[in-house]
Amino acid sequence: MDSSIIDRIVVVWLGGHAHSWQNTAEFNMVQDFIGSCVLFDSGVFDSGVALVQLPCLGVVDHFTISRAELEDRLNRQNKLCDYLVKLTVADQNANHQTHAWSQIIWDVTVVAWLIDESFTHSHLVPTPYIESNPRYDIFHDGHYQYAFNQSRPLMRYVYQIDRDLIWEDLVKKLTQA
Repeated sequence: MDSSIIDRIVVVWLGGHAHSWQNTAEFNMVQDFIGSCVLFDSGVFDSGVALVQLPCLGVVDHFTISRAELEDRLNRQNKLCDYLVKLTVADQNANHQTHAWSQIIWDVTVVAWLIDESFTHSHLVPTPYIESNPRYDIFHDGHYQYAFNQSRPLMRYVYQIDRDLIWEDLVKKLTQA
């Protein structure tokens, strides 16, 4: 197999929770746990593939948009914006959220990181370790926990997002669509 692609790709993963979070029983981690094991397996990173993690709870969950913001900034801008506002409001109303609410817009943060890394704050950390049984090295109260070994390959870990910069960039792009 030709491994030359390794120098031209970066794996950007929206998954797990913040490394300081009490657990990482997160949707992407749990629904494809085998994939998560492959992602964090040292064999993958021994190959030199770069990894960026945007954790869900404790980091990406800060990218919330309120009904008032949607209606103020996107309503009546164009057909796409009107559709997104209508869809989001209808979804919240269906969930009986008719008063004050906000919606986490998870996937936008990955695109924001790809567009401009300054929308996020990150540093290099050792890749979390996952045992081959498969489960995280530390198992507590039925939830997966991160475990680290300083000798593990480094990955880029996004520990904070700039919610307002991401929101302004999204508004600009949607209203010009």
